[in-house]
Amino acid sequence: MKLNPLLSTTALLATMTASAVAPTPVMASNVDYQPTTLTLNGETVVTAQHIVAPDPWNGGQVTSWLPVYYLGDVMQKLFNNGATRYGMSWNGAGSTGTLTIGVPDGTLGANSGQAQSAPNSMNIEVSTQTHTAIFPAPRLTAIDPASGKPTTYVPEYYVMEALAKAGIQSTWNGTVWAMTTGTTSAPPASGTTETKLEAAVSLWNFLAANAKLQRPNGSTATFAMGSYTDVPSQDEAIIGSLTTMPYGTPYLYDGNLPAFQPDSSNTFGSSDPITEAELDQALLNLSGLTSNNAPIPYGSAVNLCDATGVEVSGLDPNAPMTTTEFQTWLQSLIPMMRGWKQVGTDAFQLIQPWLFAASAMGSNAQAVENSWNAMDSIVIHVDPSTDTMTMQAPDYPLGNPMVLKFQSASYSLNGGQTWITPTDSLGYSSGYAPDGGSYSTPSTILIRAKASYGMYMVYLEAQNPLSTSSITLGGTMPLAFGYRNGQFFDYAQG
Repeated sequence: MKLNPLLSTTALLATMTASAVAPTPVMASNVDYQPTTLTLNGETVVTAQHIVAPDPWNGGQVTSWLPVYYLGDVMQKLFNNGATRYGMSWNGAGSTGTLTIGVPDGTLGANSGQAQSAPNSMNIEVSTQTHTAIFPAPRLTAIDPASGKPTTYVPEYYVMEALAKAGIQSTWNGTVWAMTTGTTSAPPASGTTETKLEAAVSLWNFLAANAKLQRPNGSTATFAMGSYTDVPSQDEAIIGSLTTMPYGTPYLYDGNLPAFQPDSSNTFGSSDPITEAELDQALLNLSGLTSNNAPIPYGSAVNLCDATGVEVSGLDPNAPMTTTEFQTWLQSLIPMMRGWKQVGTDAFQLIQPWLFAASAMGSNAQAVENSWNAMDSIVIHVDPSTDTMTMQAPDYPLGNPMVLKFQSASYSLNGGQTWITPTDSLGYSSGYAPDGGSYSTPSTILIRAKASYGMYMVYLEAQNPLSTSSITLGGTMPLAFGYRNGQFFDYAQG
């Protein structure tokens, strides 16, 4: 659904209020109402009541939810201030609704995101005339104290992420939702700027604490001592390790370049501000993807991180980061490191986990990108009642350089009417018939596996894919995943 950004928000507000009630989504019980003030560029726009309730897409963690239609008041404020190219509409019919935020042309460079159709969900669409960025979110219905009627609530965090794409930055302190426009980054909560030393130490500790997501057996111990005059003694080992090449594969990362460059032989530059571009480059150096002078997937460290969700939406990558922005960037590493993110109730989108991957994915950057994009297009749907997980993936003609391989799963080429279990020990390969592939060329392939048992999947782009001696130009890291005890997991996590 595309929204004309020039459409008056006044007309849209009436539409939103009238259609905000969605009778199908789950009704919140035992609601905890708390006061909320929405501000725009320092001016109060509206006061309301938000509710505190579990987020079903984030392990049931408690979060703040706000009625959808109050966001229209912010768009109205922008319209009254002369920003006529912003607008908003809400279609809450059925169990899946769509909130569309119209923004000026040029705000988005490409389409992104995948719509969610599961019950009790919604899709937040940031749209120009030519592109749309989609942010799925959960939804629930509760009574709005202002009207005394049931209406749709959405978790504030999901909306903030979408608004950042629209050029509207947000901070939230539990009572005030402060939005700003005309800036490249969110205003800091405390005005503090993250320093190079703080960022480097925090990054090392974060990777060490979360190494099990990709490297459960890797050593997280430091391996070098620094001698910088501006680094405290308690941080010397960490900074020394981050400015030195690692000594062998047992260590946390495989990079052939230091993560950070010191300002000089005697100083690290501890008080320097840190930028997202510097942090993205540090990750690339840590990963080892550039070993043996291999080309960088997506052309640069910033593009690589953006393509795999490691970013702070709306932030200039070359601007000094606030502490709040740095923490947001740090947390954005988790979905990429574990290889998936939740996009709906029992729905999970795959993401290529490239950190600590070394050069195992091939030397052709375009082939790597093609493989990663294929993997990242897959959404896995789990049915806990039948202990099954299914996914629909694009297939490729026999002999095509792109090859999908999987094990421990059956597949269907006719939309699920009949299922085939590969008999070959190598499982299914879409490019090699003797291993279970097909000489016909289905437009899509439906894959089904026992959720608690899990399955293995990999995409490759190869020369002569019909040959057992084919040369892999580029590919994904193999993903092995499943669903057990109400939790999606990958086997690297044990």
